[in-house]
Amino acid sequence: MRARALARAARRAARTVTGLYLAREGHYAWRLGGGMVLALGVPLGIGIAAGHAPFGVAAGIGAYLLNLLVPQGDLRARLRQVGIQWLACSAATALGALLGGSLTLSVLAVLAVVPSTTAGMAPVIPLVFAFQGLAGVGSGTYVLLFAAGGLWTSLLLLTPFIGGRPDPSRPSRQEPRRSTGGVWRRHWAGVRISIAERPPQFRYKVRLAVCFTPAFLAVDLLHTPHGMWVLAGIFGCLRPSWGQTTSRVAKRVIGNVLGSSVAAALLILVPAPSVPALAAVIVVLAGTARTLRGYNYGLWPVFAAPAMLLFFSLDARSTWVDALERISNNTMGAALAALATLFLWPHREQPLVPERLEELLLAQARYLARVAAFAGAPQPGERGRTREAVEAAEQRLAASKDRLAAQPRPPRQLTARLDAVRDASARLRAPLAAHPPHAAPPLPYTADGLRRLAARLRDAGAAMDSPAVTPPAPIAPPPAELCLPGTSSDITDAALDLIRQATSAAELAVGSAPSPR
Repeated sequence: MRARALARAARRAARTVTGLYLAREGHYAWRLGGGMVLALGVPLGIGIAAGHAPFGVAAGIGAYLLNLLVPQGDLRARLRQVGIQWLACSAATALGALLGGSLTLSVLAVLAVVPSTTAGMAPVIPLVFAFQGLAGVGSGTYVLLFAAGGLWTSLLLLTPFIGGRPDPSRPSRQEPRRSTGGVWRRHWAGVRISIAERPPQFRYKVRLAVCFTPAFLAVDLLHTPHGMWVLAGIFGCLRPSWGQTTSRVAKRVIGNVLGSSVAAALLILVPAPSVPALAAVIVVLAGTARTLRGYNYGLWPVFAAPAMLLFFSLDARSTWVDALERISNNTMGAALAALATLFLWPHREQPLVPERLEELLLAQARYLARVAAFAGAPQPGERGRTREAVEAAEQRLAASKDRLAAQPRPPRQLTARLDAVRDASARLRAPLAAHPPHAAPPLPYTADGLRRLAARLRDAGAAMDSPAVTPPAPIAPPPAELCLPGTSSDITDAALDLIRQATSAAELAVGSAPSPR
């Protein structure tokens, strides 16, 4: 019986992992795949034709990393995204080449750069590439070639054929110039708020720095063969929530096993290919990987792993042992990412749920009060802003629910209750939005009826801080004379249901919230 139970558990686990790996995430990126072929093929071809293949590899690294950016918006926004990405990666490469000889300074540089993010590849990856250097290429030459390859890709991404057609330009608004001191003050104010409130993204950056930096130090001190792939595994898999991290771990580990197996088979079957033929295989694999990256991240390493393994050893031939080391190092990095997400300052969402519920109830109260103020009057403008505030509060509550669902042991009863709260909130908004204040009577509400419901919502919102201690008093529907017969039940029932569901959700959140660490 025990063996049968273990077999069933193993089958369930296998189905779960397979489902995570095969889950579709988006669409094929044919244009970006073609851009990768051009971005990588041109510098490689020039380097091989000139008899300096390592120079082509150095420029190809910059081209490859910059191609991971997906530019969006109008032309001005795309220029800004591409320019920032190129400058950040080039500066990180120059910093890595400058400090590569000092382990202490390198560790400090990694600790400072790893939390920084850009629209494409984070600058810490080119920083680590520059620390390791490239055989046959001086550090200064490597920086110049990396920047040249990145610039080449940046120009390709700005072409409509590869990066897509820009959105129509929006009319520019003249904004007052802000002093440098004001920008720095706002920046440090944002840092202080992040430290005080500890939002999930801030926790993620701290977790990434704490996990990535010791791993970098250990890889360097132990002279781990292909140790860079441990760091790539951490960076590629570590995400703000447990659910996102486990999905990336499954996709990256399975994809790397398949991709490195392909690489090992190629190295065994074709032990000594010509450099031009090998470069052609690398370009095709990289282009295919870039095409599939947006569709399913798990398919990306199937083609990217052999492409990178062959790419970094274009002159010095790799063997199947290198492929095996790549698999093990990536798996180690993925395991470290999972452990870091689980134990290093994990985000606890339950204590924040009552605050989100209070925000929603108070926003609904302001919305009802604003509708009551303009009931029957031809001035709907003020009401629009209060409705947007309700929708924003609903979205923040939905984000909390998604983060709860992504925890290692999701509180399913609480997440279901939050769905019910959002449903009741939407039902309360629907009749009001269908009858703007300037519409002629009969309306499904009166001003006094809405004000009474708004007061009850405010009282219930104020009780969200301690729902288990002071639950809100039962709410009676407003007197019949305050609302039109047969038309107020939807609004009244939705308000009552919203308060009941919110109170129940707050009690569940407080009761199931883990003790702070």
